[in-house]
Amino acid sequence: MIISRVHDWLTGVRIVDIDEPGAIAAASNALTESERLRLIHDIITGTVEDGGATIVPGHDPYVESILPLHDLQFDKSWIHTWSTKWLIEEEDFKKIRDHYGEKIGYYFAFLQFYFLSLIPPSVIGVLVYLFSSNSYSVFFSSCMVIWSIIFTSLWERRERELAVQWGTRHHSKAERRRAAFRGETTTTDTITGDTVPHVPVWKTWVRRLTSVPGIVMGAAGLSIVVSLVFTLELFLKEYYKGPLHGVLIFAPTIMYSALIPTISGFYIRWSRYLNEWENHRTETEYEDALVHKIFITNFLTGYLSLFFIAWLYIPFGDAVLPYLTLANITHEHKPVGSERLKAQLMYFVITGQIINAATEVVVPYLTRFAFGEAKVIQERIKGEKVHDEGEADKVDEAAFMKQVRGEVALREYDVYEDYAEMIVQFGYVSMFSTVWPLTPLCCLLNNWVELRSDAVKLSKHTRRPIPARAESIGPWLDYLNLLTWFSSITTSSLAYLFSPNTAASVYTPVFALFSVFIGEHLFIAVRYLITSLLSLLPSRADEVIRRQEYSLKKRWLDKVAGAKQLVDGVATVEGEKQPGLAKFWEAKHEEEEGVELIRASFKSK
Repeated sequence: MIISRVHDWLTGVRIVDIDEPGAIAAASNALTESERLRLIHDIITGTVEDGGATIVPGHDPYVESILPLHDLQFDKSWIHTWSTKWLIEEEDFKKIRDHYGEKIGYYFAFLQFYFLSLIPPSVIGVLVYLFSSNSYSVFFSSCMVIWSIIFTSLWERRERELAVQWGTRHHSKAERRRAAFRGETTTTDTITGDTVPHVPVWKTWVRRLTSVPGIVMGAAGLSIVVSLVFTLELFLKEYYKGPLHGVLIFAPTIMYSALIPTISGFYIRWSRYLNEWENHRTETEYEDALVHKIFITNFLTGYLSLFFIAWLYIPFGDAVLPYLTLANITHEHKPVGSERLKAQLMYFVITGQIINAATEVVVPYLTRFAFGEAKVIQERIKGEKVHDEGEADKVDEAAFMKQVRGEVALREYDVYEDYAEMIVQFGYVSMFSTVWPLTPLCCLLNNWVELRSDAVKLSKHTRRPIPARAESIGPWLDYLNLLTWFSSITTSSLAYLFSPNTAASVYTPVFALFSVFIGEHLFIAVRYLITSLLSLLPSRADEVIRRQEYSLKKRWLDKVAGAKQLVDGVATVEGEKQPGLAKFWEAKHEEEEGVELIRASFKSK
């Protein structure tokens, strides 16, 4: 533990004076449960060079997984506390960080920040919905783009404050290497002097570049399947009225339920394989690269159908009718307007989020209950006792082993699934709220429930994750900024395409592109203005860092730069250059002798 804290101090993660009396004891007493579990896990899975045992699941044939057990009392108190509060407090997030680690703490802190940030656009959206006849309002579209810029900028400041408050600033720069990292040679670290595994930079980039075609092919395959299924759904619902229409209309839903999860799962496994092949040095590098690959699936499944409707189906849907007539296909197609796009968006932000919440919390509970009852009935039929496994153990260990078996049977918790869900939802709010102004309100209500349902999912329906450190939400902030930029394109194009004033214009495609061009450039200017103004506001994180660094430097200066040492050092150096000055700096010389030396030095010139 002390070695870990000293390592943090050397690499700039923590700014404390380890030479200060009681600093080591205070650090030991301040060790949280998440830090203890993380250090134990590092010892088990770390490399031999780092003092670890190199026992890694997936690489050791006898180890399937390593997991800590849930603290049932803590989880019970956690669920009770959060279920009785309208608003989660700062101290509650600190408890989550102390128990589950910074990575989990960051997720819940982000979700709370996002939830509160949705209040202003929700209020504006309700007013626009009630008092404006035009959903595609330029005013509301502009408000959503500005809100997105402010939200991402303020969260960036907030995560820096948490990094300082939780003591994880610069953590990624000091992170130890993965046990799975395979070095081709060894080299000497220019900073620490340690011998470390090494892979040439050019080989690292070759591996990463050669994985790009694999990702592109996987994304293209998923895009084709999603497009085909959605096109079939539109055709059967909007065009086809022939034989077996009542039966065939359910085919797209069945295909989507069967194909999309299967192909998405294959793509994720393929992404993990490529990520392993890229041979990342640290866990942060590995996870960031994996997020970049996996988010493609979330982007395609979340937004592709909306883009298809807005930019292809509504503008060019009538162009399909002559081809259907030539093919002798019975059809009853009516002109489709922006209501079709609104219906699809409402499905995602209402029905889709309800289904997702039920899948995360209700379905796992019912599944475990059903399997538990089935096991009880099966054992009764066989005439066996319900807890035969526990009887094989000592009586005082039966409850413990029951908990172990129960938690091992659970699936692993993946915080990136929850992040992906929230980032995709942010895309609905920032890019498509102009379609339906109540989108922010629906997401606001959903996220109040999401905060608590995710707590239940983590504590009841998944394994307890290994505590991991984090200094931010990682690459998800990059995707927030990307979607914010993309919102300037979608909102400007939708506001022009579906505005009542431009519906009959023959120049709509040209002016739509022009509106995108203007909107995107205005976005750049507004973003620069907002970020510049926010940078002028004092940051608590920067203030704390400056205060800690100043205090540390001042203490060390007082220790090593006393007045006598400073004078002696100056006298030694200058005395070698000018022997006369050496006598001047000696404390034993009287004032008159010093004056004479100065006069003599002037006369010699």
